[in-house]
Parts: sequence; C-alpha cells; structure tokens
Amino acid sequence: MFRVRTKLLAIVALCVVPAVVAAVLGARRAEQDLLDEVKARLDDVDEAFIAQLTETIQGAELALKLASQESRLAERFALGTSGGTGRVLRALRDAYPQAAVLIADRRGQVIESSAPGSVPGAITAKDVPALSPVWAGDAVSALASVAPMGERLIVASPLVYEGAVVGAVVLAQ
Repeated sequence: MFRVRTKLLAIVALCVVPAVVAAVLGARRAEQDLLDEVKARLDDVDEAFIAQLTETIQGAELALKLASQESRLAERFALGTSGGTGRVLRALRDAYPQAAVLIADRRGQVIESSAPGSVPGAITAKDVPALSPVWAGDAVSALASVAPMGERLIVASPLVYEGAVVGAVVLAQ
C-alpha cells in the first residue's frame, strides 16, 4: 500500500510541478511583455511631449524676439519712459492666452503684465536666477520658480537699445 501511495504522489508531483513552473514562467513572461509595451508607449509620449515643448519654446522665442526688436519700445525704455508697452503686451497676450506676459524695465521692475496681482513685482537676476542671461543681453528659456506663480516655463528676451539692456519681455507659461 505504501508503494502505491508513493507512486501516486510521484505521478501527481511529476504532473503538477511542471504545470506550476510553466504557469510562473508564463506569468513572468507576460509581465515583461506588458512592461515592454508600457515602456514603448512612454517613450512615444516622451518624444511627442519633447517635440511639442520644443515647438512651443521656439514659437515663444520668435514672438519675443520680434517684440524685443520693436525699436520704439526699447528707445522709450532707454529714455526712462515705459509708454507703448500696451500694444506689445496685447499682441503677446493674444498669441499666448495661457501665459503671463511680463514687461520689465532695466532694474527688473515689472511695469506691465497680462496678469496683474499674480506676478512678481520684480524679475531681477536675484529674484529669478534663471533670468540672469537676459540681464546680460541673451535670450533665455528655462523651467524656473517664479514667486508667486510657482514653477513655470520661462521664455525671455532682453530689450536692447544701442548695445545696452534697457528692459526685458518675459513669457511665463
């Protein structure tokens, strides 16, 4: 009787163990296939996001470059008057309705904004370190913390008159 029971247990074990091992291996293979599929989809989304972000930044840089080339605006800033910013502000606000448009004078004081009350009073290199290149005469695009707005994609261009930075135009998206 003992031998029959041992033989039956051996037969059951020989049938069940391979099935359990096959099930475990199949589950791991299926899990790896799903992980590979998720990774491929995330890579596709990453590429699409980067392409869209690059396009957004390039468009904003072009718009700001055009705005900063407005010679009368830079000239007014150089003379210490800030008149004429309304037209530039409206054009940028219409082109970028979700972004805060800031126009600052040579001291970094925000003199006009598309979102008054929700933007900082100053955007100096001390207030927003990511904008340091703007005050040196270079355009900049960066992810930066701007109080009280929080983390924003910043695209900024200096207003230059006769070789001197007289102000800046900033889009904070």
